[in-house]
Amino acid sequence: MTDDLRGDSPLDHQLDASEPPTSPSTVQSAAALQALARETAPPPTTRHRRSVVIGSIAGVLALGIGGAAAASAFDWHSPWADDAAAEITYTLPSGAVCTGIIGNFKGDADAVRAAEAFMAQPNLVETLDIQSALSEYESDTFTQHLENGTVVDGGPGTPYWSDDSAYEIAVGTAAADAMLADLETQNIDRDGINWEGEYNCPGRALSEYDANRLASNDE
Repeated sequence: MTDDLRGDSPLDHQLDASEPPTSPSTVQSAAALQALARETAPPPTTRHRRSVVIGSIAGVLALGIGGAAAASAFDWHSPWADDAAAEITYTLPSGAVCTGIIGNFKGDADAVRAAEAFMAQPNLVETLDIQSALSEYESDTFTQHLENGTVVDGGPGTPYWSDDSAYEIAVGTAAADAMLADLETQNIDRDGINWEGEYNCPGRALSEYDANRLASNDE
């Protein structure tokens, strides 16, 4: 059985991550992307998913390692940035480098302590099975709903796909899965654990379709 989730394309994740300070995530050209979403967005993309990632969506979007030192590296907007539990830096397929922070864990006290400790361990990102998460994500079915009502393939290799956005999602998914598996290994109840993340990815490559939409909106 599959779930038809509208608004779950790589662009939707990108737009989710581009919200202003009221959101835990920000990216370059946030205002332009928001305006683009409001003014020119076509009917939403549908992703036919076989699985749903466990954990908060904010946590999935930006996960981190290495402690709170990153809070001083960027002009973060999250109110918890100065107390961030962890930091992540990784390179996207385009060569753009993402840096993110994670914090504001909520839930059972034991689960929060264990989750923070797991995310803060050195070199966590090198231990993640990002490729498996990426392969699973890419194997899903994506359909793009065009303005004229046509529904077309929106998956890898199409103008509607961004390898960078897909990789970002895979990193978050791999980290979330690994953290939750670690809690289970320790017999710690992982139900109800929640977290937030914020990241900055200068130079992230949009899909061809989204880049054209953004350029048209700027004209």
